[in-house]
Amino acid sequence: VAMNESGRTYITSRVEGRVDELYITADGDYIAPGQAIAVLYSPTYLAAQQEYLLTLDNVQKLKNAGNDVVQINGRLKDAARRKLQLLNVSNDDIIHLEHTRQPKELMTIYAPFGGTVLEKQVLPGAYIMPGDKLYSLSDLSTVWLYIDVYEKDIAGVSPGQSVAVNSSAYPGENFNGQVTFINPILDDATRTVKVR
Repeated sequence: VAMNESGRTYITSRVEGRVDELYITADGDYIAPGQAIAVLYSPTYLAAQQEYLLTLDNVQKLKNAGNDVVQINGRLKDAARRKLQLLNVSNDDIIHLEHTRQPKELMTIYAPFGGTVLEKQVLPGAYIMPGDKLYSLSDLSTVWLYIDVYEKDIAGVSPGQSVAVNSSAYPGENFNGQVTFINPILDDATRTVKVR
């Protein structure tokens, strides 16, 4: 039994900053999509919030200015909002910022997708940059099973074929799947072919 490689992913940082706290601290933990996973102090995040607040102020102060000024300020506001979204700031957090007009010093990082943690790749206190890997995850809801099929039996196996597997580890349970790959290379020593 092996991990399904197509379900393996990384959660990476979109912003630079210092990791103040990790909510997921051990390999093997499960991360749900949208779950808070870390808290950062990020000057970039703080500056982006302040920039957005300035554009909101300009839109309000210059709402009676000429049409060109109003359009430019509207585009600047949209660009500042888009910058926050690109930093992975949720729309709820942006709306909260609009109402309170108080930037947050700490940024909560949320998991864009879920899975089981294969490796935690950051520690509290570390300074991270955009693109740095925080966690290596895998979706273990489906796994791969490799079997050795003897050379004389390989003609009876084809991609897409349904299979049922039982295991002494789970007595009385059957697991269903399908053949997804037949290794084109025969093992000379055992005269078998690996089938996934």
